[in-house]
Amino acid sequence: MKRKLFDPIAVTGILFLLLFLALAFHIGSYSYQHRMELMSNSYNQRQKIFLAQNTRGSIYAADDSVLAKTETEANGGEKRVYPYGELFAHAVGYADFGKSGIEAYANYYLVRSDISLREKMACEAGHKKNPGNDVYTTLQPRIQKAALDALGGERGAILLTEVKTGKILAMVSRPDFDPNIIEQTWKRMKEEDKNTQLLNRATIGLYPPGSTFKIVTALAYLREHDNQYQDYQYDCRGFFSIGKDTIRCFHGERHGHVNFMTSFALSCNSSFANIGVHLDRGGFQRTLHSLLFGQPLPYDLPYSNSYAKVNKDTTDADLMQVAIGQGTTLMTPLHLNMITSAIANGGTLW
Repeated sequence: MKRKLFDPIAVTGILFLLLFLALAFHIGSYSYQHRMELMSNSYNQRQKIFLAQNTRGSIYAADDSVLAKTETEANGGEKRVYPYGELFAHAVGYADFGKSGIEAYANYYLVRSDISLREKMACEAGHKKNPGNDVYTTLQPRIQKAALDALGGERGAILLTEVKTGKILAMVSRPDFDPNIIEQTWKRMKEEDKNTQLLNRATIGLYPPGSTFKIVTALAYLREHDNQYQDYQYDCRGFFSIGKDTIRCFHGERHGHVNFMTSFALSCNSSFANIGVHLDRGGFQRTLHSLLFGQPLPYDLPYSNSYAKVNKDTTDADLMQVAIGQGTTLMTPLHLNMITSAIANGGTLW
């Protein structure tokens, strides 16, 4: 009688076991890698468990002043307090009615408590919650206030970073809101179509970069021409035309004879339109890609992707607009800050 080398039932069982272990490993690995996002998900009931045991931690500025803290009210309830009010509204964010800013990004840490077992036992004996983990930022209140004052009542954003380290020192966006009274103002802010108080213009807002984009165009030209950029010459008459399409310098100013360096220094629209239409489209596209247009940025909070369209089908008329940061070109202040910071830091972005 021949012996069976393989038991079909046993083999099937082993295969199912291996599949189960592989699935369990995948779920465990995914949960660990995405633990911050999963914890911050509003449907995650573990947040309630943590907050029943722990008081949400505080958020601090670089000078150790408190940007956000939780206070216990007379009735035993807890209230999130923002001592600076509107000043850090978008950078710090809010923790009620969903979450935004640092409150959202650091939620995983803020709702947890890493104090020792002895300290937790002491809190339990005293019928107190465990203190949540605190988060320290690089934000500077003095610089933040100066940025807000500089912006005045205008809509817009200011983002200031330390180029050697990548530290964000100030992030201002207007119009703003007071996170201390968000419960009272939430409905109005969400219902008004033109109300953009909740929008962080520094990271989400997309705007035509204008002449600041000439940095990108200049880089594309330098990469294509290497040291030959010194041979560039142009006679600016205050405008540059191709067919029916014309680009004009600011107020129609005539810059006269310019080279590559003076074209950049004078921000000559006509010269840069001329540079743009003579660039290799493939090379320009590669420069945009290397500068992360349409690519993920090294930034952990929500942001919008900047947009600049250049391909083999881009017309000269469109390329003139792109070269001076107009047309369909859109950038976030965050992305522009990263590019200029890298330049200021010798080509390295931290």
